[in-house]
Parts: sequence; structure tokens; C-alpha cells
Amino acid sequence: IDKIEPDSVLFDVGASVGAFSIYAAKKSEARVYSFEAEAQNFATAELNRFINGPEISQRTSIFNIAVADIAK
Repeated sequence: IDKIEPDSVLFDVGASVGAFSIYAAKKSEARVYSFEAEAQNFATAELNRFINGPEISQRTSIFNIAVADIAK
């Protein structure tokens, strides 16, 4: 994460509570798209996004969906 260039895009699949997403958005100013399927983790990740202020909230998006390489 420390080597991501500014204005990059990061996909955080299985974001849990969003710790790596928030860190990436703060440290590298990357645009971050996070995906977390579990409802409680998703809610906590959204709270973390809010707590970290509008600058982070504008650079991050979190989605309450699962991501897989096949459709079932």
C-alpha cells in the first residue's frame, strides 16, 4: 500500500472493516473501491469511512456485495 502512486485505483475485495481501504486512501491518495459481503463488517467500514472525514469519504466507496470469479 505504501508504494501505490497518487491517483491510482485500489480494489479492496473482502474489505472487512475497511482498515486497509482507509489507510490506502490516506497514505497514497488513491481512489478506493471496497467490497464486503458481511453486514456487520460493512456497517463498521462505513462508520470508519465517516469518522475519517470528508476527504477520505470522497475517495472511497464501499459496497455490501460479494465478489467472486464465477457466477452461481
